[in-house]
Amino acid sequence: MALSCPFTLHRSQDGSVWENSRQYPPHRQPREEFERIAYVYPNLSSTGCTAKFCQAGRMKHTDEERVGRNIPIEAIEQDAVDFLYQLRRQGIIKSEHTMNQRVREVLNEIRTTSVYAKYNICSGEGSDNVQTAAFGLVGGTWTQSDEELLWGIRLAWKHARRCIMRSDLCDLRHIKGSAEMAAQLIKNLKLAFNNGEIRPTVFVFPPRNVNERGPMIWNGQLLSFAGYKEADGSILGDPMNVDLTKAVIELGWKPPAMRTKWDLLPLVTMAQGDVPVLTEIPIDDFPLVHIRHPKNELAFAKLGLRWVPAPALSRLGFTIGGVQYTASPFIGWFMDAEIGVRDLVDPFRYNVLPDIIQKMGLYSGDLDSLPDFERLALMSRAQLELNYAVCCSFNKAKVRMVDSLSASEVFSRFDDAHAAEHGFRLPSDPYWLAPPQGSVVPLWHRGAAPNYQPKPMICHHVQDPIKAWQRELGSGSRLVGQSKKRTKRMPVSSSSSRRRVCLAFCSSGTVARKLSKKLHASLEEAAVQNPSIGNILPVLTLDEVGRLRLEPHDFLVLVLSNTREGEMPLNGRGFLEALQKGISLVPCPYAIFGNGSMDYASTFNQTARDIATLLRDQGYHPVTPAILADTCRENPPWQALDRFYAQMLVELAGLSYVSQITDAPAWFPARICETARGIGYSSMRRVSLDLDDRPYPPMCGLSILPPNNAVEVQGILAHLGLLSEELLTLEEGLVVTANDFFRYYADLQQPFNALRTHWAAEMGAMLSLGAEFFTRCRADLSLRRFPANWRSWASLAEVCQAIRRLQPRRYSSASHCTVTVDDNENSNGRGKSTVQIDLLVQRRTGGRFSDVFLNSQDGTELTVLCKITSKHKSRGLAYLPNENIKQPLILFATGSGIGPVRCLLQHRTARVRAAATANGSSGRAAVVQPCISVFIGFKTEDAGLIEETLAESQAVGLLDVVRLTPSNPAKQRAQDRVFDNNTDEREVNAHNVGQRLSEAIRTGGAFVFACASPAAEAGFAENLSALLGRNVRDAMGDRYLSETYQPAV
Repeated sequence: MALSCPFTLHRSQDGSVWENSRQYPPHRQPREEFERIAYVYPNLSSTGCTAKFCQAGRMKHTDEERVGRNIPIEAIEQDAVDFLYQLRRQGIIKSEHTMNQRVREVLNEIRTTSVYAKYNICSGEGSDNVQTAAFGLVGGTWTQSDEELLWGIRLAWKHARRCIMRSDLCDLRHIKGSAEMAAQLIKNLKLAFNNGEIRPTVFVFPPRNVNERGPMIWNGQLLSFAGYKEADGSILGDPMNVDLTKAVIELGWKPPAMRTKWDLLPLVTMAQGDVPVLTEIPIDDFPLVHIRHPKNELAFAKLGLRWVPAPALSRLGFTIGGVQYTASPFIGWFMDAEIGVRDLVDPFRYNVLPDIIQKMGLYSGDLDSLPDFERLALMSRAQLELNYAVCCSFNKAKVRMVDSLSASEVFSRFDDAHAAEHGFRLPSDPYWLAPPQGSVVPLWHRGAAPNYQPKPMICHHVQDPIKAWQRELGSGSRLVGQSKKRTKRMPVSSSSSRRRVCLAFCSSGTVARKLSKKLHASLEEAAVQNPSIGNILPVLTLDEVGRLRLEPHDFLVLVLSNTREGEMPLNGRGFLEALQKGISLVPCPYAIFGNGSMDYASTFNQTARDIATLLRDQGYHPVTPAILADTCRENPPWQALDRFYAQMLVELAGLSYVSQITDAPAWFPARICETARGIGYSSMRRVSLDLDDRPYPPMCGLSILPPNNAVEVQGILAHLGLLSEELLTLEEGLVVTANDFFRYYADLQQPFNALRTHWAAEMGAMLSLGAEFFTRCRADLSLRRFPANWRSWASLAEVCQAIRRLQPRRYSSASHCTVTVDDNENSNGRGKSTVQIDLLVQRRTGGRFSDVFLNSQDGTELTVLCKITSKHKSRGLAYLPNENIKQPLILFATGSGIGPVRCLLQHRTARVRAAATANGSSGRAAVVQPCISVFIGFKTEDAGLIEETLAESQAVGLLDVVRLTPSNPAKQRAQDRVFDNNTDEREVNAHNVGQRLSEAIRTGGAFVFACASPAAEAGFAENLSALLGRNVRDAMGDRYLSETYQPAV
């Protein structure tokens, strides 16, 4: 039977006839435009719209075409014939005879492969669509020639509503297995990527047959990032891929040991009748593009943004002439707005705009606190800069990308030419295609295009590939080995759980928070030394305590403040209201520290007293009496907190508390034997102390009590009528001479402690000085006003107890412990052993030790009291000095923080030399390759000291990356040198610095040690996090070690 082509004649409503679609009536009325569309595309797919509801803006229409389901034979035949006629109109089929012959062949093949099976009958369109199950003759498939498939792909792209790409064809219809699917796909994907000169390509696998799902690919994009759901509910990586990531892990994928937000997911291919196969995608073949901004380089480097080099959608299919291609991924090139406006910006994806605003210095506060118009302006500016950075970065990486303006102009011209030729526009959806630049982009004005959907077309699969595989396994809800039951969170048994120590505070100011952090740090340090104390939880607000589900064996520490009016601060009102309702939130031992002020006597520590009363009414009692501190006497109340801490140690571990200041057995005299400093008066000093024969461990600390001026002390003793050797016993039980107390322990520059001067009022009245003279005037001046009969009012012990104690100055060792033996024999027949320790001391004007003492010219021997202290607050810091000599180290220091770095370098150098001696080598690369990266910030006048610090390590070939940053007018910071691309002349390997650091951390097992001010250390950690793609502290655990210091005063 001969078939006639329906595209030869068309009659309009006025009776006029035109022979083909190139002839149009002079006026283009909407109805006539619709008629032209229907004439060219008599077999349109549903748009999902009805008289009442329009689905133009929906991602998926309720009744849109899908691949993967059975279709009645009549519909398949109609689609096939319609497609062949489109090929005839395009000139692919050359003649009517050939056309009719091909139609007969196709229909015969469809009828031959058709079977009786279940399918759905659709009645109504869009929101009115109702599907009814039916059983009947379901259309089969037919084999398309290479040319037919190619043109079917091209027509589908032309008819695509949400993409303006055009592509070539990679025919993989002969591939039958899952593993071969993956191998061929990756091979041809690499060819299409073409080292960045992308050739848009569709990779077509075998079509679906009746009653089959067809081949499928699990990935939504062939190149995409994993999304890991963390324990706290946050997402590391791409939130869009959380479910896929979970599924591929359950399938057997092992993510990197150090997970990041930029981990490329493996490819999962699933051929018809075969199991899914995991295949790693070689990252070197598709290198990520790092997003850099040519005018804001450092700001964007700190963001650490990157993206895959090409879009490669892989869960969409093609329906071409009734043939369903369920696995037909395609690669193209990005339009800038896809990344710079959607992928990195969407709040439910990477949401980087707030970070860009902060890093560029546009605004540092809380964005949500701004008026909406200001917030919009900032976010629009950030989006503009990101989009610009994306374009520049792809251009620099030589990866093809098209900008929104160019793509829109090209498509608009194509659309205009189509409208001029056919009398109607392409079925593009401006809602999806128009970029955010608005009216400056031509495509933005195309909102009047008719809403229609021709075939062939790109469409979704009716099934989710992961769920399809689950159904094939017969479980209906799980992968292999995955439990069908939900995991139920069970309460932890107190018999098998370690005690938790929870510290919570409430405050409307900052003092309670400071007290809590100080107490938390002290408890953490104590718990390292004595694990029986328990697990010290992070500091919480009082309202957060209820979420902890405290157990009877836990311990709760409360630091409570209130407002001036005695009200509970906002961050504790929920806790208070719960207690007032009788809800039991504290079923465990607890202790209360109140922070109040007697300036508001009527509400003094009201919150602490209220909480204590409510808990007592519920039958709970504190393990120790509450301490109610008064900030009028000391602000912050550190001494009261010290007493509270002592009580905590007794209750938690049965430990007695000894003051760190007067721990007598630990203190010993040390002589300063040498000082050296840089070229300036304010430069850093290297101070060497003779410790006699006391060895010290690497990475230790040294506490120093800078003594008072000897001449001044002798004058005070003479005025008081005291002998230098007169003994006195302090309240801590320490027995010292009067000279030693006033020389080494008494802080003569501070006034007397008001809480200990019960004798001061009468003495002051007798001297006509006033009752408060001794608590306002410096102690050295007050002592010189004592009358000759001062013992009539107070004993020597009482006076000394009222004098505040010198606070120790704490320094880190800046040297490796070496023992020097004198050649002269001592009484034991051996030479005397001498141990020397170096400190790096930053001079601070007026500093008790760094300035006044070290510059004193009183002619006395420079002797101080010292105490060696351990700084091992974690296993990592304790292990660091003795790590493998080949273990990579990344060291960062600023200012006097260079001291511990100097110690580490000397220690590693000594061990390398010892190993070289044992091996009989020179101590250089024969023993160990360069593996230490050093980043140091310093004042220009300290340059000589820095060179000295690095000299020995450089001599034995230990240093790999060296970045020295002296003070400079450009304000370049040492922590930002991790982003350097150039290579120092002393470095062995010429590679990007950040890449080398990242590899050392991720695969080399490197340790990181940072010793700097809190701001500099935080900046260094933030920069490493940007390089890694996740928080460096979380990623490295005990391998990230830091010490922070506040500048001495």
